[in-house]
Amino acid sequence: TSMRTAPSGQHLPQGIGNRAMVTLIGCLLMLQAVSTDVYLASLPGLTRTFAVSIATAQLTLSLWVAAFGVMQLVAGPMSDRYGRRHVLTGGLALYTAASVGCALAPTIELLIAARLLQAIGCCAVVVVARAIVRDVYDTRAGAHALAQASTVLAIGPILGPVLGSFLEVRFGHRAVFLVLALYAAVLLATTLAKLAETNRRLDPAATRPRALAGNYRRVLRSSEFRAYTLVACASYGGLFAFISG
Repeated sequence: TSMRTAPSGQHLPQGIGNRAMVTLIGCLLMLQAVSTDVYLASLPGLTRTFAVSIATAQLTLSLWVAAFGVMQLVAGPMSDRYGRRHVLTGGLALYTAASVGCALAPTIELLIAARLLQAIGCCAVVVVARAIVRDVYDTRAGAHALAQASTVLAIGPILGPVLGSFLEVRFGHRAVFLVLALYAAVLLATTLAKLAETNRRLDPAATRPRALAGNYRRVLRSSEFRAYTLVACASYGGLFAFISG
């Protein structure tokens, strides 16, 4: 892939500028936020639509988060082996199809299954978006790019609940998932049109069990990783306490 190096520590693919790259990364990262925030207002309505308990309806969220977490162990190595663009576009395509499946699901069981597929696609998108930052920026420029992307990412938690509430009241939960499908489809089209491959060193051994086990051991030995993981756990603990309330 043709790359260009800028004095600011950027190694951007040809055909996309820094501002467009930062905006795209922010929108890709925002997919995780909108997948939960836009959908939250529909949780009570699911109990009436499918005649199930609130605990059953909440499985569409708790299992989503579980699948997202587990998929992180796979998505990164896959993008190291096969390339960022393939995994990213595959994740967006799966997310789009799964979101349509959520909208059309006639039972709560099928909705939960579609949400699991949605989580797998979303995780691939978010993991690859972060990996792209590492590919195209050095440490200092990457921190600056992520800070800028976070301003885009913040739109999801701010507007998501308002949009989700409006859609739920006016059209029901199926409209929520169709809007999520549309958002992912736009991201997929933009990625196909604008983003070239950024991983210049594909690793054929990245998905081999022995290599994966060695990488996981090194990560688990890191005190920094354990500290950041505790912070993330506390964040999601607060989110679930809010949802339960």
